[in-house]
Amino acid sequence: MSVAGSFVLLSLILMTCGCAAPQNAAGPACSLPLDRAIICTEQSNEHIVIMAADKDWSTPESTLWAWDPAADPGVKKEHKRWFNNPSECKVVRKGTGVLMTASGGAVALLDIPAGRVLFYAKAPKNPHSAELLPDGNIVSASSTGSALALYCVPEKNLTPGYSGPPHALYPLYDAHGCVWDKTQQLLWAAGGKELAAFEYNFSKKAPALKKKFSFKLDNRSFLKEEELKKIPEKWRFYFAGHDLFPEPGSHNLFLTGNFAILKFDTRSRKFSLFNNHWGWKSISVNPATGELIFQKPVTRWWSEHISQPDGRRRTRPGARFYKGRWFSLNNFSY
Repeated sequence: MSVAGSFVLLSLILMTCGCAAPQNAAGPACSLPLDRAIICTEQSNEHIVIMAADKDWSTPESTLWAWDPAADPGVKKEHKRWFNNPSECKVVRKGTGVLMTASGGAVALLDIPAGRVLFYAKAPKNPHSAELLPDGNIVSASSTGSALALYCVPEKNLTPGYSGPPHALYPLYDAHGCVWDKTQQLLWAAGGKELAAFEYNFSKKAPALKKKFSFKLDNRSFLKEEELKKIPEKWRFYFAGHDLFPEPGSHNLFLTGNFAILKFDTRSRKFSLFNNHWGWKSISVNPATGELIFQKPVTRWWSEHISQPDGRRRTRPGARFYKGRWFSLNNFSY
């Protein structure tokens, strides 16, 4: 899809959302270019929100779309707590869907125009990210659970409320991120101590992953001695990989850690130091403008800001943002 076509797509989606599901589509009908919206996990109210990048985020009209699990009849009452502290929001299905996780245990696929959940399941403890595979199956990454979980997703007639166990589990210590590489047909996954690549068998009903590559993550490999001295000694040997996300227009992945941000070239399989900023929970680059946004915690693991390296901030007073990503198509993966 062309960039111009993508702009039209989001305009249509948001105009539809403004009237299709008032409970889960907060904000007026709006026409907005694709590269001028930001999707966020908002932990103060457990919402997934799409915000207008160029509006004042303290105003109601800046919220273009919102999904609240408590207001979605597709989420069973006894499962609402699974959606506590949303931790991931990825634009999928050509811009019509959102793949999300929550630290309470949920991994879910949302439909933006309908403002409802299409599929959800319970992940191992504390999921931080998920990925949509080419056949529609889903894989999640759980930090406390130290595992990737693979789910069979129905091909047709997705039924909200599915909560069966994962089809398969794969150990990955302190797993935090996963990204599909459509060119190389690999799933890249980031843990605390390694970046791994998995092959997928493309079996819709009997899916399986197999680890193909593994690269050690260690701050001593990326930071100079003077920078290492600023880090508590116990962390010098442990990268603590967090957000894993593609750099648009390249075959690179960004990888954030507790004390550094890396780029990983998926072709040459080489790492490079992007910067030595601490603790970014998310990173995203606008494919049209090149603007980089990130979330760096101000209070514990959250912030009411989505920030840029030049010091600019988009602020929603009282918000607890965990991740913020440009609402844009991810051509690296889909």
